[in-house]
Amino acid sequence: MANERDFELLDDYITNRLSEQDRSAFERKLEADPDLQHEYALQKRVIQGIKDARVAQLSRAELVEVGIR
Repeated sequence: MANERDFELLDDYITNRLSEQDRSAFERKLEADPDLQHEYALQKRVIQGIKDARVAQLSRAELVEVGIR
């Protein structure tokens, strides 16, 4: 099961804040830990959902700007 430190490392991994050595070590841990793999997949879906929502929001704002609703 992932612990608090794993969540911190996962955040750093996703946001590219790990050194190359720490990144490699985390990737080995990720390969061996199904719970951490699940959390990683969940975090990636959350991030993608936020990105998609932002794109949709910006697209609507552009339509409003040109007078189309």
